[in-house]
Amino acid sequence: MNSLNHRPLSGVAHALLGAVVLAFLMTVFPGSALAQISSSTKFYPPSESAKFFRVSSMTPFNSVDRGMSITEHPDKLSIQAPLIGCRSSVVALNEGVTRNWKIGYVQVLLDSTVHITYEKGLNAWVIPQLPINDSVGTDYPFQWGKKGCAWGYATANVYWEDAFSNNISWGQALPGGKMDPDSRLTGYSRDQSFVDWLIAYDTQNDRVFIIKETRWEWHVKIEVNPDAPLGQRARVSDLRMRAYFPKDIMPTVDTAWFNAPAANFAQKLKTLEYYGSDEI
Repeated sequence: MNSLNHRPLSGVAHALLGAVVLAFLMTVFPGSALAQISSSTKFYPPSESAKFFRVSSMTPFNSVDRGMSITEHPDKLSIQAPLIGCRSSVVALNEGVTRNWKIGYVQVLLDSTVHITYEKGLNAWVIPQLPINDSVGTDYPFQWGKKGCAWGYATANVYWEDAFSNNISWGQALPGGKMDPDSRLTGYSRDQSFVDWLIAYDTQNDRVFIIKETRWEWHVKIEVNPDAPLGQRARVSDLRMRAYFPKDIMPTVDTAWFNAPAANFAQKLKTLEYYGSDEI
């Protein structure tokens, strides 16, 4: 805290300051301060989007050929998946609309099964309700928040990218913060599917135009030999990523997929099976 003496703002001053800040935000980022996709938002398919926007380039990328990064620590197994994503440039066919349009990628996790197997049981990362928004949670609905969307330009350069990482204990984590070190880690698997929509969000008229849809999925399996020495226990037995452009977009779009909570904030580690002592 600095040494300047100051008095707290009055209620009127707070209101005036808030109005000034809001006016500034609405001028620099039109529609962004109050915009939120809701049940009243109108959605339009790519056939309608083509009247306003054209994808001038779309470049998928991935580092799957580099494989999974695995590090064995004394207390845990750390895994880091390769990066995958796509960079795109979108041209507004009518420059007059760009000021109120936010363009970027929205990622939705459609299905997820993440299992961690132990000698005495099974843990899992569980998400109560699927599908669900899968973003960093800073500027819904866009996957990478303000870094991943653009507005106010005749050409918008946007991207999506994704990778996952996990720290997995060698012993089985149990409810109540307990752990059974004798229930040793034997495996890890992840099967997930996603949809990524390249969208244009008209914040002034509350419209969402789906410009392009991408589907992709992860399939990962790691086998662990708990009797092997540290540094030689884990090996990747399956690592597959499939990405494709579907012929038809999803027939149903739920506005809940565009709002909080994001998947990373909703998931919980749960013990699904345990065959140890009731006292643990």
